[in-house]
Amino acid sequence: MKKLLLIALLGLSFAGNAQTQIDLGAKKVSESMTTVMALSSEEANKVYDLVSTRNKDKKALKEKFGDDVEGFKVEGKEVEIQFNKDVKAFVGNEKWKIWADFKKAENEAKAKN
Repeated sequence: MKKLLLIALLGLSFAGNAQTQIDLGAKKVSESMTTVMALSSEEANKVYDLVSTRNKDKKALKEKFGDDVEGFKVEGKEVEIQFNKDVKAFVGNEKWKIWADFKKAENEAKAKN
């Protein structure tokens, strides 16, 4: 009985930790977007929700596809495209352009190193 209870507690602990990782990732990305695009607190909260939803969707896809990397890439790309459309529609073209330019510069800097 004690072993069963311990296993259940460990399972809940790991499930909670995975959720925390998604939340931390969403927080980090949304904070970066908030800073770069100079978002208001209301906008920042909405962007956090969008990022968190995207992260949860991609986590579900990883579980769904397992070792099927190509399948994950195809469906993951669709999730990213929809996320980008949602954020762009929410923040507007001007702020989205600022974010796109920032990400492009960031990726170019990574490529040089």
